[in-house]
Amino acid sequence: MKTVDIGCITNRRIRTLCHFLNYIYRDEYQPKVDVVEEFLTNYIPEAIWLTEVLPGENLKNISEVEFITEKLISESEYIKKLSLDKISKEEIGELDDLIMESDELQIIRNVNSGIYNICGLLVDIDRMEINKQEIMDAMELKMYQETIIAINKMINGLIFVNLGVSNFIMDINRGNKFSFTKHYNLEPDIYNGLIEQKKLQYINLYKDQRNVKESENEDLYSVSNLLLGYDLLIVKQKLAVFKFFLALICIQRSLEYPMYMRMFAEILIDILQEIMFCGSLHRLYVQMKEINTSKPTDERGKEDATTRLSITFSIANDDIFIMRIDFPHKGENFLHINMCESVKGRIVATGYPMEDIPENRIHLRNLTKDKYDKLFFHLNGYIWYKSNFENVLNKLKLREENKKELSKEFCKACHHKIPFNSNNEQQQIEFFNELKEYLACFNISKAFFIGFEKDDLRAYNEIYKVRNCQEIRKSLINAFNETLDAETKGKDFMWQLFKDRGLEKAKLSEKEFKEADFNQCWTFIENLCM
Repeated sequence: MKTVDIGCITNRRIRTLCHFLNYIYRDEYQPKVDVVEEFLTNYIPEAIWLTEVLPGENLKNISEVEFITEKLISESEYIKKLSLDKISKEEIGELDDLIMESDELQIIRNVNSGIYNICGLLVDIDRMEINKQEIMDAMELKMYQETIIAINKMINGLIFVNLGVSNFIMDINRGNKFSFTKHYNLEPDIYNGLIEQKKLQYINLYKDQRNVKESENEDLYSVSNLLLGYDLLIVKQKLAVFKFFLALICIQRSLEYPMYMRMFAEILIDILQEIMFCGSLHRLYVQMKEINTSKPTDERGKEDATTRLSITFSIANDDIFIMRIDFPHKGENFLHINMCESVKGRIVATGYPMEDIPENRIHLRNLTKDKYDKLFFHLNGYIWYKSNFENVLNKLKLREENKKELSKEFCKACHHKIPFNSNNEQQQIEFFNELKEYLACFNISKAFFIGFEKDDLRAYNEIYKVRNCQEIRKSLINAFNETLDAETKGKDFMWQLFKDRGLEKAKLSEKEFKEADFNQCWTFIENLCM
């Protein structure tokens, strides 16, 4: 097979994605050529020259060449040497076959997970945005049959993407690490709302065919259509979770990175996959300011850029958290996760949840007796701290030594240690800088800050905005139930719901909003209110 040295590309992220793209046609699932074109254009435009070295300059022939780097060659030669040490001279002729059988070389050669390729999954996620517009356009024109077809297309795409990302996560945990208590299927609920919406669209289609529409007025929309528009924005937030994990998976599976970086990625995947199970990612802020390493860790404060990532997310029961990944600083001399929530307009710390196993349940019930349900709740295989935990704990009638023990454990959970297998701070900085590159490339970061500190007002506003959106969906469901899905002036209804939640604050006029098409109205809401 012809080899192409991509060592001239200095960026490790680009080399990694080139290598993954090289394997897009090496399994049963064969995406169309335009998938490769889109990936090159949107993710690695710097490597577009690779098309010139393919046989016939045809992207379909990308599997007929081997993209190599010095790192890849050295790994391959190392495994060959191990194999040579184990076999006799007579067997040397069969060496290539034996190497192909080795587990180590399979990791190098097979960057896919079953039929799934990372590059293909990223393009599939991006195409959901086009799919969303197709649904919106058909809905605006009250073309219910076309709306149903577009919803079906999105449901199928979401199933494929969810299985693909989950399969990569499962790969990490195969063998001895596998556990039946873990959630490897990351977003199993992502298409539930759309399945319900499809049923409602069939009802709209039936009404349309029976000519029982209340009006031909183009400004009138059924409440279910407004709810569908909102649910599509929620799907987009859940898709952002997939991209976040694919960024980590890229580092974890790439031979471009040293083993400590790949292990860092694996550990973060293991920690975050559980608490973000069935969750939505609302905001992801990335620290651009370099951490101040000239200061000893026990002297660093918030002005030294110790927070590297800030993620606002909600879990399956709609509780909202802000999670920060912090480097060592005064009071906490290890890499850790901070979590906080909003309670009556204040930002308060909350603890990282505990695994829901018998030992933890028995321990906590011994400490809390009949007050257990006032302090903890169970969700997705974890024991979570209830809102305003410390304040509630202080008011409960428990033995003082039990309160002290619970308070001590809560304080530890508020600074959950990330168990990286290396305490080398430069290695940790290198990892987060590389992760930052992927998050920028995948276009899921809401903002890249030159430097951000612990800002309670900003955190409160973020949580308030997400909580507002959750209440809006409840308002839409109530309106749907109360009116039996009657038609309403859609843009008037949307303006009244969102004007005080970001539209007027952004100085968007009511006239400008109502003159926009249905799709653009939802774009205003997404950008200004969510």
